[in-house]
Amino acid sequence: MKKLIAIVAVAALFSATPALANRGDGQHLDKKIEKMKEKLTLTDEQASQVRAIFEAKHAKMQALMDEATAEVKAVLTPEQAVKYDEMKKEWKEKKNGHKNKDEAPKTE
Repeated sequence: MKKLIAIVAVAALFSATPALANRGDGQHLDKKIEKMKEKLTLTDEQASQVRAIFEAKHAKMQALMDEATAEVKAVLTPEQAVKYDEMKKEWKEKKNGHKNKDEAPKTE
């Protein structure tokens, strides 16, 4: 039971961590790279290398999260697995809600 709780806690932590999160359109990473270029005076080559690092780590993190999800579901009953999927959806919506607060409202 403790192992299950630890796995779920890690899954929640990673799903809520925006540091390496990347929206489908790449806006978050673009902003992060631009801020680093400005504050650290990165060259274009350095910025490109940093982007590649973040993208590679994000891909690895996503693969680990997928693996953790599969392992968690393997110990859950079918009913628990459905609830777990709902929890993950709520975490994702909550995380996306926090991201959207950072964006300026769109005016028409």
